[in-house]
Amino acid sequence: MRAWEISEKKKKNINKPKQQQPKELEREITPAELNALEAKLDELYAKLGLDVEFTTHFIDRVNDPRNKKQITIAELFKLFQETFKVYGKEIAQAGPHFEAVMNDISTALNVPFVLQWNKHKNELEVVSKTVMRNPDFKTSNDKLVVGKNSKRTY
Repeated sequence: MRAWEISEKKKKNINKPKQQQPKELEREITPAELNALEAKLDELYAKLGLDVEFTTHFIDRVNDPRNKKQITIAELFKLFQETFKVYGKEIAQAGPHFEAVMNDISTALNVPFVLQWNKHKNELEVVSKTVMRNPDFKTSNDKLVVGKNSKRTY
């Protein structure tokens, strides 16, 4: 190869990002892990007479690259657990069709949800519509804020 051909080759590779091996914590969440999480959350929220459900869109969005940093099961559990502790009674009393967003300010996770009555199971469900990591999430619904320095916003 001639010297100018080598320098052209180097120029082409300058802007290419290096391939990195994903860290263990950055791996995608499996459907089995989401099912196990949902079962744990069902046990927790059953104390309030509520059942937790994830929509197909939620399941698709949990591993979406637009989240930038991979969402983990631990982060999701913490968000639902803290929301339960701070807002559980209010959610249970809100009744069907109540919509809000669970927001963890320490991880920038947002989970919009709606309460729906399931007439087949005869119970109120917390239907988690989607999930995203976005520190500046906009919504017209109430934000149920948890995390460091959390405060109620409704």
